[in-house]
Amino acid sequence: REVKTFIDPVTELEMPYTPGGRFIHVPPPEPVTTWATDFGPAWWKNPDFVIGSLSRRTRKINVVNTLTRDKHLLEVASEETLLEIQDRYTDCNKHA
Repeated sequence: REVKTFIDPVTELEMPYTPGGRFIHVPPPEPVTTWATDFGPAWWKNPDFVIGSLSRRTRKINVVNTLTRDKHLLEVASEETLLEIQDRYTDCNKHA
C-alpha cells in the first residue's frame, strides 16, 4: 500500500496526505531536487519490518470469572487458539 494522497487545490499537484507532518521516506510536498530517492524501498514496503498480518475476521468473546462474577469483553482474531486467548486474558485475571 502507498501513502494516501490528495490534489492540492493551489498547485494542482498530487501530494502525500500527512496531516500529522511528514515521516521518513515520504516525499516533500513540493518538487525539489535535494530530496534523495536512492534509499531503496520505503519502510512500509520492506518485508523486514512486517511483524504480522491483519486478521480477516475478529470476534468478541465475553469471559466471566465464575468466582468473582467479573466480566471482561475481549476482541480476538478468529485465527487465535484457545491457549493464545487464555494468555491474553491473564492480563485481566492472573488466576486464569
